[in-house]
Amino acid sequence: EVIGLGAFTSVVGDGGVTVRSRAKIGVTTGNSYTVSTAIEGTLKACQLLEIDFEQATLAVVGATGAIGRTCARI
Repeated sequence: EVIGLGAFTSVVGDGGVTVRSRAKIGVTTGNSYTVSTAIEGTLKACQLLEIDFEQATLAVVGATGAIGRTCARI
C-alpha cells in the first residue's frame, strides 16, 4: 500500500513526486519509517534496560535534521 524510497532515491528523484504522480499507492521518502523504527527501538531499549521511559530524559543527536527533529517532537 505504501512504498518508501530509501537511500538517495528520494534526494536525486525529486522527493518521490514523479513516482507518486505515476503510482496508485502512497509514496514516502523513507524518513517516516526511520522515525518509526528509531522510536520503537528506543522504547524497546528502555524496556530491556528497565528504564521508566515516562521519567527518563532523552537526547536526540541530530535534532535539527528532518528525522531527528521529528523524533524529538514525538
